[in-house]
Amino acid sequence: MVVGGAGGSRITTATVTLLFRYLFFGEDLDSVMAARRLHHQLAPMVVDYEKGFDETILDGLRERGHVVKEKSPDAGFAAATAITKGMDHEVSAAFDPRRGGSVEIVA
Repeated sequence: MVVGGAGGSRITTATVTLLFRYLFFGEDLDSVMAARRLHHQLAPMVVDYEKGFDETILDGLRERGHVVKEKSPDAGFAAATAITKGMDHEVSAAFDPRRGGSVEIVA
């Protein structure tokens, strides 16, 4: 799997999130790219999350003392691109719908 992103300090959290969702939860690339994200910069001590993020997780963060702040999906969350090669050697790719762009596989 190859993953890249644009978005400054938010690249790391976007990359880790999509890797976990794809590799450990078995979600397909398009779902991984479209999934709502959160980001914690460590300074300031605020967790930014995209509108529509899972409220159960947000409630758990609040219960543990985290400050959470809603952001719109176009508020600067990193845009990612990923390419995978499955066990059947089929290549697939996906581009983050938060920003314009597309992927094309040329064989």
